[in-house]
Amino acid sequence: MSATSKPQRWRTALVGAALACAGAAAQAAYTEQEALGGDPNDAISIPQDLGTLSNGGLLQVDGSRLTTTDGGSSSDFYSFTLAEQMWVTFTLTPDRASAMPVLGLFQGSSVATGTLASATDDDAGDGVSRLTFNMNLSAGTYYTAVMGYRAHWWDFDGGGDAGWDYRLKLSGWTPAAPVPEASTLAMMMAGLGLLGLASRRRRNAA
Repeated sequence: MSATSKPQRWRTALVGAALACAGAAAQAAYTEQEALGGDPNDAISIPQDLGTLSNGGLLQVDGSRLTTTDGGSSSDFYSFTLAEQMWVTFTLTPDRASAMPVLGLFQGSSVATGTLASATDDDAGDGVSRLTFNMNLSAGTYYTAVMGYRAHWWDFDGGGDAGWDYRLKLSGWTPAAPVPEASTLAMMMAGLGLLGLASRRRRNAA
């Protein structure tokens, strides 16, 4: 077994702690404030703020559409901020397959004019395990909302199917840079080799 010096062990421990803190900072979990008896979040003008979503980060909130809970039959609005452009994956998972969930994404203070994307399940007979979609979003503040399916659900005024809990996840990510094909890589290497050869000939001729 190789010996490790004290300074090296300390550096290793500090790096590990920093990575652990960075991982923890990239994830944030919430419970819907209205379901806990707190302030309502049933309109785009009074959302529950989930903070900033970072690249590689996750924002998660557990909410309620239970009619026995305060605000259970209203829409649940959440706001979040992006500091940079990135792709965001929105995933809504109800706690039962019979639920008929609706999920929306908005920019600006109006549902009517600011809808960017939505997903819905209108048939309890089919049953869904989740709703999900991806969006490439610029830096800024956005809003997402959860409600139950009903006629004219796109106004997000609340109501609709109730009697279920849900978990909403927002994941931020950027696509990985494409890996060059083998033929492209070979041409690049050959070009670099020729540049090196020409440079050596110039030096030898000087």
